[in-house]
Amino acid sequence: MNQGRFILVLAALLLPFSLQAKTFAPAGAGFSVNMPGKPTHSETTHRSFVGAVQENSYTVNSGGATYTASVSDLPGAAVALGGAGTILGKAKDGLLKESGGSETSFQKTSLGGNEGRELTYSLPSGGLGKARLYLVEKRLYVIVGAGPKAAGPAIDRFVNSFKLQ
Repeated sequence: MNQGRFILVLAALLLPFSLQAKTFAPAGAGFSVNMPGKPTHSETTHRSFVGAVQENSYTVNSGGATYTASVSDLPGAAVALGGAGTILGKAKDGLLKESGGSETSFQKTSLGGNEGRELTYSLPSGGLGKARLYLVEKRLYVIVGAGPKAAGPAIDRFVNSFKLQ
């Protein structure tokens, strides 16, 4: 594929994100992120040995990629017993298992003094994924973009747009 055609294909893939991305800040969730469309909301409760974990996820599919921001309210015992490193590591493991992805890197990061991790991973389809995970007191925030390699710049913009409120 010549360079001009590649740029046109890339622009077509990224255009939906750039034209439709709007700040999304669900009430009471404590965050905002630029979503490339109106997200669908799902709410689940996971049982763990330290109690119930309430998770709210907001997802948009656009340009062949999936963009998800989720917040989980953790039991205080989970945070006290596990600590940030353990909780962020288990969240990474769950994300990779769910996506079928293979870890490329898992680096320490922070946001507003809150400990976090940045995960990059490859997908079985040959695509890529990027996630940021933050633990803020008893809340776990997971921001994930995944899709074809050509969506990489849009995924980066999405993940980088996450802010705590």
